[in-house]
Amino acid sequence: MTAYIKNMGIKDAKISWEITIDAPIMFSGKSSRGTIDIKAGETAEIKSDFAMGFGPANISVIAENAKKTVHGFILGPLIIID
Repeated sequence: MTAYIKNMGIKDAKISWEITIDAPIMFSGKSSRGTIDIKAGETAEIKSDFAMGFGPANISVIAENAKKTVHGFILGPLIIID
């Protein structure tokens, strides 16, 4: 799972992030987290650990105080976003 975080501020920032995948059956990769340095006005790519599961899924990306959740389906290592 890949997500993008944009620093919309006027200063460089060190951002804590987390990607969670909530599905009925998860074998691995339910949650990944880290920190990343992003220069002012720039966008950075973050990636979750390898995920494997099955069923409808809610995928959430949290970066500091911002959160975005999308719905999809996980079939083995394949994640399909609605």
